[in-house]
Formats: sequence, C-alpha cells, structure tokens
Amino acid sequence: ATLYEPNEIKFNINYFIDSKDKIKLSEAMKIFQIPHKVNNAERSLINFGFNTQTMWCGIYTDNSIKQKVIRIENAHLDTVNFYAIDANGEIIKQVFTGDARTFDSRDIIDNMFVFSVPENTDKVFLKVKTSGSLLVPIKYYKSDEYFKEAGNFSQFLWIYFGVTFFSLISSFIFYQNLRESLFIYNAIFTFSILIYTLTDFGKLFQILWPSFPIVNQYVSFIYLGSTLVMVIFSSRFLDVTKNSSWFKYTLIVIYLSFAFFFILSALGQYALVFSYLQYIDLIIIIYNLTAAIYLLLSGKAGGIKLFIFSWLSFIFCTFIYFFGIKGLIPFD
Repeated sequence: ATLYEPNEIKFNINYFIDSKDKIKLSEAMKIFQIPHKVNNAERSLINFGFNTQTMWCGIYTDNSIKQKVIRIENAHLDTVNFYAIDANGEIIKQVFTGDARTFDSRDIIDNMFVFSVPENTDKVFLKVKTSGSLLVPIKYYKSDEYFKEAGNFSQFLWIYFGVTFFSLISSFIFYQNLRESLFIYNAIFTFSILIYTLTDFGKLFQILWPSFPIVNQYVSFIYLGSTLVMVIFSSRFLDVTKNSSWFKYTLIVIYLSFAFFFILSALGQYALVFSYLQYIDLIIIIYNLTAAIYLLLSGKAGGIKLFIFSWLSFIFCTFIYFFGIKGLIPFD
C-alpha cells in the first residue's frame, strides 16, 4: 500500500519482527527481499501494542526528492536505529537514538524522532525496540512541510502553556480571596495535567534531563502521580467519602491500587506498569463520572453538571486513545 497524506511524500512500508533481537542490518536487508517473510503495512501506523520484541521496518519512496525527513510520532521508543541506503545497497547515513539514549543523539532536535534523509537515498531501514507500546506512526515529509508543521505545533504548545498558566494564576487568586482549599487542589490538578502532557509529548526529557536518559525509565511515577492528583481533586470536589459509603470504600481500593503500582515502578517493573496505565485511566474516569452522576441524581451535591460534561469529553478522548493503542481503530 502507498501511505501518505496530502502534505506528505508517497511511500511504502514493509516490516517484520525480530523476536530474538539478533538480526543485523545486512541480514535484515536480505529478509526484506523475500516477500513472504515481511508484512506490508496497511497504513502508516504500525502497532503491536505492549511488546518488547524488536521490529525492523523498510521504507521505500521516490529518491528524486532532494530534501526530505522521516518523523516517528511516538516520543517513547527506547531504541530507534536509522539507516539510509543508496541504490548500490551501501549505507550512506546511520543514526542511533531513542528514549534510552541522550537527547543529543537525535538527528534533528525534536520531541519526537525525526531523521533527515540524504538526497540519493533509495530506501530507509528502521530498527525499533521498546519496553512499552510498540507504536510506530511514520510520516514522510518534504523538509519545508515538516518545518512548517513543527512551527505550528510550537505555536499550539505556547497557547497551551498560556491557558494553563492563566488557569494556575486564577486558582491562586480565587484561593487568596475565598480561602477555599478546593482552588489549591485545582491548581495542583492543572499542574499535574501539564506535567502529564509534557511527559507524553517527550518535552520534559528535552527540557529537563536531556543528558540523563535513565530518568525516562521512571516516567511511570510521573504518570501515576498525575493520575493520583486527578483522583484526589475529584474526590475533594465531589466529597464522595461523606456522601456514599460504597464510593468511599471504592476510593480506598483505588488508593491501594496506586500504592501497588508505585511499588512495582520502584522495583523496576516499568513495562508492566505501562501495560496497565490505560486501564487505570479508564477506571478512574469511569469512577469519577459514576460518582458525579450518582450525586447529581440523589440531590446530594450541586453544581457538578460542568464536572460531568468535562469528564464525558475526557472519557470520549481516552476511549479513542485506548482503542487506538490496542489497534482496534485507525490512529494515524
């Protein structure tokens, strides 16, 4: 299949799994020449879910385009090796990068993985391995189109930072005037969402610890901590522990579950924790939404219609992301 969007270069993708992580580039190039040993990608996103095996990917395109780049839109791949091959089968460029290597190992400075493709490249090979989700969304751009999109994304981030900063300042102002602790929880909640988002985009690695990739092994703590703050904020906002004994004990079970996953993270079981993160998020969202609807229908809490609307929107987006991660719906 030829995979591209209107602003992209036309390209084809073949791939295969190296279950023992022992195949070298020269061997991989021979395997790609045997049709029944490789798979042809149906779309530009290759998704194996949570998988620790190695994947080899071959990308083929028109080499008459001089300035072009390949972008992998997943910031959390431990190892990404890039090989550009000319028409004679010779390596003309190779890059060894990934989330487990320092940020300056990247070919082009970007929160995702971006590679400049040499002019006389006939094909490109990627070797990808990770301890989390083997999700490899590939985009192939002319260089000017990539930099245009990168600029638009930077503008979006600045707007996002501005809105978040405004929300933080507003929460502190309301707290100063009303002395209601809920506004402090809201500020912490907003900050946790910001940290969660920046971690997901790979921006914290780029900004805070670019020379210490080992920190990336502990991002599960950031995800868990951010989600825990959401739970604390929602429970304080809804005051569920006073309004329902069932929700009170369910909340205790949720807290114990968080403690369990924090312990797993401390023991280095990052892949296992990441494999359950989406389920944790779904459970928390459903719990908050159920508690809010129960309190609204029972008349025990007022002013939560906006809360319900917000969580309905959030659960819709989370389900789309969850099913995309599982490969059940297109996610490219």
